[in-house]
Amino acid sequence: MTDRPLTIEEATKFLEVSDKTIRRMLERGMLQEQERDRGRIVITAASLNAAAEQLAHERGQADQEAQLILASQAALLNLERERHAVELRAKEERINELVAEVATLKTDQKYMVSNEDKIAYERRIAELEAVIKVVQQQMTDQRENPPVEPQSKPWWKLW
Repeated sequence: MTDRPLTIEEATKFLEVSDKTIRRMLERGMLQEQERDRGRIVITAASLNAAAEQLAHERGQADQEAQLILASQAALLNLERERHAVELRAKEERINELVAEVATLKTDQKYMVSNEDKIAYERRIAELEAVIKVVQQQMTDQRENPPVEPQSKPWWKLW
């Protein structure tokens, strides 16, 4: 609060706004000019105090809105990360299943008498090993390129 009229320069510091903003506020009638002091514009204390209260209220609302937006973005990002983690766990389980199947086939292949059965088992093992490599590569890619965070804007550009 101020108890005396202020010049434009003093008002910019008091209200924490630019010189242009003070002049726009004067033009719009939000601030009222007092008699000029040696050609310099002097703004009434009452209009400065009213403008300070209004700006504080607007800034408080803007901060609350920005916090809500950031909180919702954080929640969305957490959901995306959880989905990402679930996908990775599912792929790890699939790899473990395939590795177990390959081990079983290799064990069974040792006891095969027929060459045709051995060849069929070798083909199946090769197919499974190729699938394992693909899934492992997908997991590597997914770990190296996690979900992209939402583009964050400065609070003053959110509306």
